[in-house]
Amino acid sequence: MVEISIIIPAHNVADYVAETLDSLLVQDDADFEVLLIDDGSTDTTLSVLQRYEAQFHQRKRQCTVLSQKQGGAGSARNAGLRRATGRLIGFLDADDLLHPGALTALIETIGTADCDLVFPLCRHVDLRGQPTGVTSRIDRLRFSAEDLLRDNPIHSGSGVVIAAERAAAIGLFDVDLPACIDLDYWVRLTEGRGKTITAVDRVLVDYRTRPGQITGSWKRMRVGWEAVVAGAIQRDCVDLSRLDGEARARNLLVWATAAYKNREFAEARRLMAECWRTDPVFAISDQHARVRSAAVLASLLPPPLHRTLQAQFNG
Repeated sequence: MVEISIIIPAHNVADYVAETLDSLLVQDDADFEVLLIDDGSTDTTLSVLQRYEAQFHQRKRQCTVLSQKQGGAGSARNAGLRRATGRLIGFLDADDLLHPGALTALIETIGTADCDLVFPLCRHVDLRGQPTGVTSRIDRLRFSAEDLLRDNPIHSGSGVVIAAERAAAIGLFDVDLPACIDLDYWVRLTEGRGKTITAVDRVLVDYRTRPGQITGSWKRMRVGWEAVVAGAIQRDCVDLSRLDGEARARNLLVWATAAYKNREFAEARRLMAECWRTDPVFAISDQHARVRSAAVLASLLPPPLHRTLQAQFNG
């Protein structure tokens, strides 16, 4: 058995996946296998994966390429979960990058922190791999399932490492969810177990922002979040007394941000207004909420004036 199985779903990422796999090839200090799942790509992604499969074998690394009809990232991850043999399971999206030494840092943390899941900080990069200036942040190191539903600190599935025995206990990703599939899985993995989620307070992943990512669709994000919360309520495995108005207000802020970045300014204003109605104390005390409120109000200005302000609000 290897120490960790790395699951990488890939769909039409021929322009990026080679760089992703190069970042995995340099993780020489970790004992891992690689599971590459081509999710019905129509470009040359599959041939790139097969080429790297041979390179991993040359490095004496276990690597398997699987190909399936397009079913989405959740379906591809499930295919990887079914084949994984590691004591731990790690996830990496096919357009993101691991920093050198990332796997070792994550493995060491989950081995010493008595937790079910670890995650790193992420740095946003653009299509060319250049940093955008945005980096994920945390205000503490330990979290519970309730914390994820309140204000999810796990910025991306890339770099998340979980205990394989917990994955076996809860099963597969729910592919019927329209969004928040990762959130649902992390919640089910850890709910009722206390603060068993640990952050590594280091940037270990480059998260590539691209047009069309599901995180840009606030409507799907909202429906997905509502479904995840409803599922948690039905299972009665988390302390939902903590899911007060602030939890909803925080997520309304996220959805308003996505709407604003999609230039859906009227929807962004409506969502921010709902955020203020839901929890005005949060809206006035949180810096991001204040900045976003200013942004959506600025969208009412004449277009030339709004454009001069828009860039600073899009961070």
